[in-house]
Amino acid sequence: MKKIINYIFYILLTTSISACGTGKYLGFDEKKIPLEGKRISVLKDLDSKKKDDFSLSKIQLTDPVASKEWRQSYNSPSHISINFLSTSKFIGFDKVTSGKRGGGEQYVLSQPVVSKNIIFFLDALSNLYAYDLNKKKNIWKKKLIVRKDKGHNFGGGIAADDEFLFVSSPSAEVFCIDLYTGKTIWKRDTQTPVRTIPTLLKNKLIILTLDNRTLLFNKTDGSLVWEHQGIQNSTSIIGDPKVAADGNLVLIPYSNGDIFALNLTNGAELWRQSTVSIEQSETSNSFSDIDANPVIFKNLIIVASTNGKIFAFNKKNGGLIWEQYLNTSQTPLVNGNSIYVIHNNRELVNLDLSNGKIRWIVELEKYFKNENDNIWFSPVLVNSKIIIVGGYKNMLIINPLNGELDSKYSLPGTPTSSPIIVKQEIFLMFKNASIFSIE
Repeated sequence: MKKIINYIFYILLTTSISACGTGKYLGFDEKKIPLEGKRISVLKDLDSKKKDDFSLSKIQLTDPVASKEWRQSYNSPSHISINFLSTSKFIGFDKVTSGKRGGGEQYVLSQPVVSKNIIFFLDALSNLYAYDLNKKKNIWKKKLIVRKDKGHNFGGGIAADDEFLFVSSPSAEVFCIDLYTGKTIWKRDTQTPVRTIPTLLKNKLIILTLDNRTLLFNKTDGSLVWEHQGIQNSTSIIGDPKVAADGNLVLIPYSNGDIFALNLTNGAELWRQSTVSIEQSETSNSFSDIDANPVIFKNLIIVASTNGKIFAFNKKNGGLIWEQYLNTSQTPLVNGNSIYVIHNNRELVNLDLSNGKIRWIVELEKYFKNENDNIWFSPVLVNSKIIIVGGYKNMLIINPLNGELDSKYSLPGTPTSSPIIVKQEIFLMFKNASIFSIE
């Protein structure tokens, strides 16, 4: 129970809002040094002590591609991570804009989004901002009405298209808002809090609630198309897994460890899987939450759980292809023929996509005695390099081919999420509700 409480605490701690920073930050303090210490097995603190051999396929990466928008989590409903192209030289940080800090049980769990060269973000006081990157000014600000009777004010998020913003609220509401004016087009009550970012696919809006319900709305008028109820889980933690979608497939990660594949059109169940073993399900206090986004990649479904395993399922029928002993709350980076996973917030691991075997393991440096302060967010691939932010106020750039540290930098604040990359610029949001670009 103590471990569960500590885990909940550090999830909340990393998403809380603190004092504002100002101006331009030039303290990059770049250190190009090899990662100290010997490489050790990622399985050292798990029951299995097996170490995989290295007779595996050669690591392949996709070519860097420029991203024009960042409209939802991973800029894709399937959560595939492309190799982003960027012109950033890593010579400084420039403050773009900022919101208001929160206090008490007020937190932000979502990334900003960018559509039509406007960056949109929420602060912890339920203020929604629109900042024009061309004009370099805020074009509107909107205070969302928070229903305090529906729970504490933390979580929620934003998705966007060409015309509208779709905002999920921790006060059990979903908003459709005009992209250019901030006017509310429609609003719907979800009955229970929504702590995840909406997923957009084919003019549909998909919402996952705290009590394990999936709601699918028409994005034009907010009418409910269908609803799916999973099994409620009293031991779930506060995380932000998003629904993954591809084609006519909707993939639901419920907090009890269940994975449902549903038909987008009518919500019919296509297949069901579980990340919980029979032995675990027989334990009343089992902790089986899924906090990482599932990833749909070609014919595979990649699901990482907090119960100590990462899985690859067949997209068509849900059959188990492979499983590996890894524990993470961060979304895996899937690119080329590799999966990159932050295990137990201690190691960065490269897995062979075809069989789940480990190619290499790198132990991330510890910056604080208190591990709760040392959270590393999901890795992103930029210019064929892996970028990881976290560790309180740090950024690591790692070679994806061998796991060697290329460089590390000091950040101007504590990040709340992984960076986003739009039009070859890299943006980071910090706990003080400020957004910086990497020059």
